[in-house]
Amino acid sequence: MSGKLLLIALVAVVLLGVAQIAARAETDMPSPRGSVNDFAGRLSEREEAAISWRLDHYRRLSGHDLVVVTIDAPVGKDYSNALFAFWRQGRPTLENGLLLLVGNDGMVQAEVGGKLRPSLTSEVKEELTGPLDTSGGRREAALILERVIILTEALERVPGETRDPMPPWLAVTLAFFFFASMLIVPWLSSIMVRARPTYGGAYSGLMMALLMTVLAGPGVGAAVLVVVTPVGYLMDRSISGHYAGRRADGRSPAWWAGGERY
Repeated sequence: MSGKLLLIALVAVVLLGVAQIAARAETDMPSPRGSVNDFAGRLSEREEAAISWRLDHYRRLSGHDLVVVTIDAPVGKDYSNALFAFWRQGRPTLENGLLLLVGNDGMVQAEVGGKLRPSLTSEVKEELTGPLDTSGGRREAALILERVIILTEALERVPGETRDPMPPWLAVTLAFFFFASMLIVPWLSSIMVRARPTYGGAYSGLMMALLMTVLAGPGVGAAVLVVVTPVGYLMDRSISGHYAGRRADGRSPAWWAGGERY
């Protein structure tokens, strides 16, 4: 009986040790910071931004998450596998993405998610994982960007993944409905102040332009200002003039001017 207890205790100790090693390894893994994770500090801000723009642009077009990582240590397949598995836990988009790991020895490891594996030929994988040749004063960032371009070009024709750009007719339709919805508030504002010499439609158009500048950027805000505010002013003039004329004649205003409600 004591032998069985000793065996159970030994197995428990071994399992506990394995669990502690796994937990320590997971704790040592760095957390992702974005598309470019320069943990080695070898990229300038401009270089990191250039690589990140390419990765983010591809992700918006295809939905695939591509990540570049630099570390201040030699890279190994075991470490890249563990890092990829650890990051996928908190970043589900990496399930169908790719991680490009660059070590301080110039070696590169690539970890590929499920759907992308069949699309990468052996030639592309060889180009991706070959050592970075920094001879002749070539910058490491330029070589990494070359690998990223090779990768994105190889993945551009993944079946069923690449998203087509928005058709022009759809863009025009969405823009029309956007500005039409923007005109509802100035219209209602013009109706509410139709009996007073104020410019509720124009002011509300200005407020909406300021709001869209904060929410969507200065380009959208300027478009709303140019289109909605003048239309709001015309609504003020038309609705207040119509209301005054109908009242003078003893008639009810039309529905578009608020009718008898206000």
